[in-house]
Amino acid sequence: MIDEKKGKAFFLIFGLYLMIYFYLGVLPANIDNFLQDLPGATQLGVGLAITFSLLTGTVSMLIFGYFGGMIAQRITRKKLFIITNLIWISTNAIISVSLNYAFFLCFFLIAAIGNGAFLPIGFAIIGDLYRAEERGNKFGFMQLGLLLGNGLGVAIGGITGWRGGFLAASILGLLVLIGYSKYGIKVALKSYDSNEIQVYNYKITFRDLLKLFKIRTVIGILLFVVCSGIATSTLANWSVFYLNLKLG
Repeated sequence: MIDEKKGKAFFLIFGLYLMIYFYLGVLPANIDNFLQDLPGATQLGVGLAITFSLLTGTVSMLIFGYFGGMIAQRITRKKLFIITNLIWISTNAIISVSLNYAFFLCFFLIAAIGNGAFLPIGFAIIGDLYRAEERGNKFGFMQLGLLLGNGLGVAIGGITGWRGGFLAASILGLLVLIGYSKYGIKVALKSYDSNEIQVYNYKITFRDLLKLFKIRTVIGILLFVVCSGIATSTLANWSVFYLNLKLG
């Protein structure tokens, strides 16, 4: 029974992760329509929106990664997870009725706060649900949500248009979140399932960073991640638009 509850909670978390990348896949499939339909939108504006969204999401991830544990001790990690997911779900619905580019950009960045919080909170919940030897499979399976969600966002968003795509992501995300609020498990931060015997400290100080950056292997990995991220982000966000221009 406990394993069944854990399984339901995990797949609902997976569903939310999928829907985040679903909505992120909507804009790349609709850049042409977006530029024509939204007053004030330009190609530069689209690029800036994507860039600032990534930066906002990164800052959100760092903040919730550092302070999320303290907040969770007050309101439980489950409630914190629901609140942060409501941020991107509600703002996606608002984005679908954007009046102009400034309106879109404002709420697109607010949505990034919610999806940026997903990694430190959602993956921490998975870590609390499963023992150390089980987590690798679960974390690996979560990456399917990234690929599948992005693909569905591009495909469905290309059919419904960008407004319909963002609205669909909001509605589907809300349905999954309602399911999680019902079936999600409240796992205590110091429960047996979260490996109480082990004491982890994930906080990285500035001194720790300096030590890491002195290691050539770390610098090499960091450069690889940054360069590959630039390449894949460019392809993911602009390839559909480019092909549409070339192929008509």
